[in-house]
Amino acid sequence: MSDLEPIQKVTALITRDTPQGRQLLLFYRPDDRMTQLPAGTVEDGEAIEVALLREVAEETGLTAVRIVRKLAATWQPLAPDARVLLENHRLQESPADDSPGDLLLHRGMTVYVREAQGDWTRARYRAWEYDPETKRISINWEREGWLPSAILTDRALRHFYHLTPTEPTAERWIVHDVASHGRALELHWVLLHGESGLLPLQESWVAPYREALSEAISI
Repeated sequence: MSDLEPIQKVTALITRDTPQGRQLLLFYRPDDRMTQLPAGTVEDGEAIEVALLREVAEETGLTAVRIVRKLAATWQPLAPDARVLLENHRLQESPADDSPGDLLLHRGMTVYVREAQGDWTRARYRAWEYDPETKRISINWEREGWLPSAILTDRALRHFYHLTPTEPTAERWIVHDVASHGRALELHWVLLHGESGLLPLQESWVAPYREALSEAISI
């Protein structure tokens, strides 16, 4: 494992009990057709559970939730050329501090390394789109530029938590996520052991914990 500073990530597995069985909360993003779990990046100096509850509020609108327990913390596999940003930075036109750049990338985003030049790395940012019918992810658009090498890491530690609402929720609702430039997120519940429609990667996140998520929740 490299000696680069790791980035910390959180993922919320939020369940509720219904007469039909235990359900898992997901959201759907119409702009890229992706169904995902509430998840995000821990800010610099932020406590893990504070970040977890912040991400839940931002991506689901729920603030009346309770942490049932932490399930695990696992190193997230990254492609050999993938790096994650440790801080916000613009993708610059050349490897120089005063170089212009119009695309602001945020802490926690992934880029793909092309080459290194001194203290700078030429990298490509990709925006993805998912086809639910073929279950394939393709590049929607991409942009290439330069970033300081010191703000990139190849280590991502993801913390998985089980949570449950402490108040009744709707069957479906919409949240406009400020952290994602106001994109609409369509929240909905699915049966924990049913078809989720999740991205394949995120389905692999849930799979190891389905039995743990099925256990009785103490009051």
